[in-house]
Amino acid sequence: MDKKFFFMAGLPRSGGTMLSSILNQNPDIYVSPQSVLPNTLGSTYNQYSSKENKDSDQWDSIYRVMEMIIPTFYGGYEEKYIIDKNFSWLEPHPYVILENHLKNPIRVVCPVRNVMDILASWNRLCEDDPNNQYDPGILQKDRTNRPMADKRADHFMNIGDAENGILNGIENMKRVLHPQFKDNIMLVDYDDLTIDTENAVGKVYDFLEIERYSHDYDNLITPHNYTDHWGVKNHHKVKSSIKRENYVIEDIFSPSIIKKYSGLEFWKELN
Repeated sequence: MDKKFFFMAGLPRSGGTMLSSILNQNPDIYVSPQSVLPNTLGSTYNQYSSKENKDSDQWDSIYRVMEMIIPTFYGGYEEKYIIDKNFSWLEPHPYVILENHLKNPIRVVCPVRNVMDILASWNRLCEDDPNNQYDPGILQKDRTNRPMADKRADHFMNIGDAENGILNGIENMKRVLHPQFKDNIMLVDYDDLTIDTENAVGKVYDFLEIERYSHDYDNLITPHNYTDHWGVKNHHKVKSSIKRENYVIEDIFSPSIIKKYSGLEFWKELN
């Protein structure tokens, strides 16, 4: 059976794990945890520019390996539709790999959310876990007497890795503003996903051109086993039913932080 391979990127704390839990109820769909596939592809892709390949052309052999990686990576799964989840898929290097080596059309689902609410959600996780691994590094880097919530906000907006770099993720998703990419990328707003879940999920099915499935939104489970290795407890925990996180932003962050990171949601202007 030929599989079709799709991808999930977007922003952290925006309902991606919840959406994964929902879609994984469908026996024809497998949504991965945060995947190592981009790194696996990238390491092999880099061999095109290696000294060995430049010394003696092995382009065809590298190309054959690249063509096999995605199907082989998921060769042990029975599902017809694979959704590989990694926040880096819209970055230039991984996306070029998909353009050159993915057999079916590129489709990237991107959960998004009001940025200040994302920062509030990160702050809550850190507050709930006094032993989280983020705070020591944040305090080491920022020794000012600013509120801790403000320090965390700057950290999660600007951290260099794709897992948490919110500004980086926003810039990557702006591909959708260009005609050549807009049909390949779908932004799924947290508000839509939590307020009108069935409609939002249905649109994901339509985007992926998969027959819709009747989901149970009151019996969700965390879709994979996690070790909280990213540094804070319950990072991936999914509530059993659809429940919105609501925050009073003014009670958490200073006016300067709110001004600094408000209005970044370019997708609000899309038709």
